[in-house]
Amino acid sequence: DRDARWLRADRLSVGGRAMTDVFTTEPVGRLRPATAVDEAFFLVLRSDQATVAASGVQQAPSRTEHAAWFADCLDPASDRHLFVLEDGIGVGSERPVATVRIDDGYAGLCELSVTVASDRRGQGWGRAAVLAGTAWARGNERYPWARVRTENVASMRTFLGAGYVRT
Repeated sequence: DRDARWLRADRLSVGGRAMTDVFTTEPVGRLRPATAVDEAFFLVLRSDQATVAASGVQQAPSRTEHAAWFADCLDPASDRHLFVLEDGIGVGSERPVATVRIDDGYAGLCELSVTVASDRRGQGWGRAAVLAGTAWARGNERYPWARVRTENVASMRTFLGAGYVRT
C-alpha cells in the first residue's frame, strides 16, 4: 500500500518513562479479550465514517460480513486476537472505549490496529489502547508493527507518541 507507512514498536518507554509511568498520567483502561457480547461494539466502530476513511476500505461492512468476520476472529484457531479497552471508571460499570486487533504474522511479528469510540477520541484513549496492545504482544513474545495511512494524522501521532518509529 503506497499510501501507508509501517511503524514498529521501538521501545517499552515513551519519552524516557517506562510504560507503567505513562499510564499514571493518562487514561487508564483495562484490556480484556473480546467476547461474543462485543460484536455490536466492534460493528459500530468498524462502521464509523472516520474509521472507514482512515482504514482505506471503500465502505463499512454489512451486518452479515461483520458477523462472519467477528466469528472468524473469535475462533481459537484464528491468527487474530481481538480485545476491548474499557475505561475502568468503576467496578462493574466499565464502558468499552476502544478495540485492539492483533494479527499474527511470521516469525513472531504481528500487526496492531486500534479503533477508538467516536465520543472518546482526542482524550488519550488511542494511546492507552496502543500501549496496552503493545504490552500484550510483547508479553506474548510477539513483535508489534502498525500500518498507518499517511493521511491519518491522528493515528500516526498516536503510534509515534506510544514509542513506535517509522521504518
